[in-house]
Amino acid sequence: MAVKEVQSILHPEYIREENDCIKAYGCKRIENASRLVFYSSYENEGTETTTTQAIRESSTRKKQNTRYYAHGIHDYKGKFNPQIVKALLNIFDIQPGQRVLDPFCGSGTSLFEIQLMGGVPYGVDINPMAVFIASTKTSVGNEVEACVNFNIDAFMTSVQDCRVDISGKTERMVYLRSWFREDYLRCLEAIRITAGNEKNESLRKLILLCASNIIREYSEQEPSDLRIRRRKSAYPEESLFHRFSAEFTAIQVKIAKMLEDNVGNVPKATIYNDSVVNIGGYKEYKNYFDFAVTSPPYATALPYIDTQRLSLVWLGLARPSEIIMLESSLIGSRELKRKSVAAELLTDLKTNANKISSASHYICMDLQNKLVPSDGFRKQNVPILLYRYISEMRAMFSSVYTVLKTGAYYCLVVGHNKTTIGGVTTYIDTPTLLCNEAAEQGFVVSEVLPLETYQRYGIHAQNAITNESLIVLQKQE
Repeated sequence: MAVKEVQSILHPEYIREENDCIKAYGCKRIENASRLVFYSSYENEGTETTTTQAIRESSTRKKQNTRYYAHGIHDYKGKFNPQIVKALLNIFDIQPGQRVLDPFCGSGTSLFEIQLMGGVPYGVDINPMAVFIASTKTSVGNEVEACVNFNIDAFMTSVQDCRVDISGKTERMVYLRSWFREDYLRCLEAIRITAGNEKNESLRKLILLCASNIIREYSEQEPSDLRIRRRKSAYPEESLFHRFSAEFTAIQVKIAKMLEDNVGNVPKATIYNDSVVNIGGYKEYKNYFDFAVTSPPYATALPYIDTQRLSLVWLGLARPSEIIMLESSLIGSRELKRKSVAAELLTDLKTNANKISSASHYICMDLQNKLVPSDGFRKQNVPILLYRYISEMRAMFSSVYTVLKTGAYYCLVVGHNKTTIGGVTTYIDTPTLLCNEAAEQGFVVSEVLPLETYQRYGIHAQNAITNESLIVLQKQE
């Protein structure tokens, strides 16, 4: 990707790779060198210049900083690597003002990177928590001074003076009382109520997200568990108010660097809380986008909604009774709305009711035939869930194809899967499965490139995928 990037935006006559650098000769667009992602600096006519990306990442000593600027706002499972996004924007030479779509925008990593290079970002995600994070992250760029100058100490004084009643019998409050100690719930509610008095919407949402990011640590949920299970570990010694204040201050430092680096105003992002399958029906977006990039969910994905259940309810983004339905609506979800759905999906699989490609259908049926009685209920559901995932992704490709301009590219960074059925470990080549469906929806598969994955840390590390591929599709008519 580093070589492709140089070729695309510098237009050299030829390139020579050496141990620790690339030498590009006869560059026709040397003025673009500062945009390079995988290089800390470049030298031209004896003058060495630090790249913009190196400047952005200079606030950390890590080999690769993925949390610079607003990227540091709120943890999110499966977060996209911003360097990959920027590199793809460079490789496909996306220009300021061009419209770029992320059909599974998640927490808005790609949308924010698109903004930083002057593109006009559009995102879609069915998860309301993802949309809340993404809309906050993409609004910060035009509210940097308000966020940086916000007096967190004065805010905390107001929080401590806030009168809180947690005795209500609403569905929300009953649920929250079941998952939080009374003292912690009062603290969280005081933050939420006080934030509601803030007139600046971006700042108000940023305050709420900083609290949301620490909510698991002070809940009755075991913080190290992806699922909702009762706490066994000790609570933090640090007070919730002090932890929240430190969280907000840390984010202010990251946002302040945007001022230091003269980022300036960025284009406004448009984000829909909807299924990507529906965007093809938005008539105003037919043949509209210049480029699309995403990191989609993969088959039998981990529980996005379950992981964020406490934040969703606390923020008022979903009622407790809606959680299961919301989880099962996500593409790649392991959840089934009701038991009868499994029987319906099995019938669909056997008859290929959704008309997925024959190659993909064969793989699903092969897994179904390998099942043995000793496989647990989750294993029993793997073939039908994989079939549902492929069917939904096929519909996604049809939708995205409709909204892309002729000749436009669609890049997907996709993880691989594996499952053990009948005592045998089977690797699921998700990139190949998706290419099968994309091709049948009219896309030309331009390239499939294996990628190195970067090390992930924290609560989701043990579940992180270790193999990814870049799929490059092109719309041709």
